Formats: sequence, structure tokens, C-alpha cells
Amino acid sequence: MSRISFQSEQPSELDVFPGGSHGKVATAICDYVADDQNSRVIGLDGEFGSGKSSILKMLDLKLRGLDSKYKVWFFDCEQNYQGSIKSNFIELFTDELLETAGTDDAIKKELRDSRDKALGRHFTYSKSTTSRVSAWALLLVVTLFFSSSSFRELFALTKLKDPVPIWIYVLHVISLLSPLITLACAWWQLKDTKVGDQPWSIFHLFKGGSDDTITEKIQVAKEVTPLDLKRTLEADLNLFKDTHYIVILDNLDRLPKDSLRSVWSDLEIFTWASAENNLTTIVPFCSNKVAQYLGADQDRTESPLVS
Repeated sequence: MSRISFQSEQPSELDVFPGGSHGKVATAICDYVADDQNSRVIGLDGEFGSGKSSILKMLDLKLRGLDSKYKVWFFDCEQNYQGSIKSNFIELFTDELLETAGTDDAIKKELRDSRDKALGRHFTYSKSTTSRVSAWALLLVVTLFFSSSSFRELFALTKLKDPVPIWIYVLHVISLLSPLITLACAWWQLKDTKVGDQPWSIFHLFKGGSDDTITEKIQVAKEVTPLDLKRTLEADLNLFKDTHYIVILDNLDRLPKDSLRSVWSDLEIFTWASAENNLTTIVPFCSNKVAQYLGADQDRTESPLVS
């Protein structure tokens, strides 16, 4: 009985083909990346199964052996096209940078703030509120004034040697307790009312107008714009000037038509970011597949010619 063997689709780190064509391509790309005068956006064209992923794996090993400043990071477009590819890219790239930051809490905080701002989790707004002061609050302020005065008078009366009429003591005691009496009366009258969706409480006696600046961090499904991605890349890469990132947008040609068109149109962002920062972008793709998806729709019905 013959044994069935299965081929592995994992990229290889060694070029075992005669002639070593894959290794030569990896070496050529490595030399090209190492020259700062060259372009920072590289396209790697090849058919499905031609060994593009193996070449990039070999490139990773060559760059790490060349200089420790190079870090190769793979972003699998096929696994992250659901939802928003730009959102997933920012999320995963930030995780990679957080790992590189190590124990530097200041850089980690900046990375998280930049990510949250791009993804729409962090925003600031001003809220203006205007409301009236209730009559019970005004009455409470007046009774507090009389209560403090009665407290001083009672303290002075206790030091007098001459007798004082009892009604004066009663009057000052009532004045002293008038704030508590006011609060009790307000609670009795307003206890069954509601302020908004909350039951009334003593604290609602004092409510004035204010301009509140509120900063919130929430989880929302915000569509990330190309400008958000551009600003986030610029801010993040400025924190790691001593590290040169090689971002590989892998499996781009395996995307559905609409997703591929969207990512292809966003490549201009990486072109700009790679030219201005310590970033090199490599895009492996199949030109036949990409040309087919980027061309005119084949399902359009052409009108027949009339002779």
C-alpha cells in the first residue's frame, strides 16, 4: 500500500531549486532595500504558487542578518479583509509596535492614543447645559444665613447672667434648625418627582448652567479614512526612528474584487509614508489577477452594432 504524502503550503526558508533563483531574488531585494537612495515601495510579481512567500521569508532572514535595525512584518490581506482592512492594519501594526516598545510606557501610551484616535475610540466634545435654580435652593441659602446668626446668638445668650425670655430661645432654636426643616419640606414635596430618568434627590436642589468638556473612550465601528491611516503611520513611525520597518502586504491578489480595488487605491498612502519615513512596503501580487480585477467590469452588457 502506497503512502500518501501531502505538500506543505508554508513558505520555505531555503532555496532547494537548482540555480537558486528564489535566493537570488531575495538577495537582490535585500540589497535594494539596504540602499537608502532607492524607492521604498517594491512590487513582487508572480503567479500563484511561484514562491513569492518563500522569497519574502528568505528576505526576512537576510535583512535580520544584515542589520538589527530591520524588522519585517507581514500583514495578511486575505485574513483581515473582513470589516475594514485599514482598521485591522492599524490594530495589528500597533500591536507589533507595542511589542517593539518593550517597557517604555511613554511610547506605549502614545501608540495607544494614536490607535484609539484613528479608530474613533477617543474623542473630545463640549456640552453646554443651562438650567434654573429652584426656589427651594434659594430658601435653603436664606435659612443657612439665619441659622448661622442664631448659633452665634444662642452662644452669647448662654453667657448672660440676667434671665432671658423663653420665647427668644425657641425662636433662635427654630432659626438654627431652619435648614433641616427646609430640606425636610423639600424632600416631602418633591420625593415622587423625577429629574430626567432619575428619581429626585437632595442634590438636585443645586443645578446651574455649565460648559463641560468631556473626553470619552468608547468601542465603535468607525470607518477609517485614508487620512486617518496616513496620520497614524506618520505618528507611529516617528517614535521608532532607529528601526526600519519592512511591511509586506501579503496575499493581496487573493482578495475579492471590491476589496482588492479598495486596498490597491490605498497603496498611495504607503507610497507617501515610505518616502517620508523609515518604512519600506513590499507588495507581492499576481499581475494577471490584479489587472483582471482592476479592469472594466466584464459583466457589462455591450450594445450590439447596428449595420
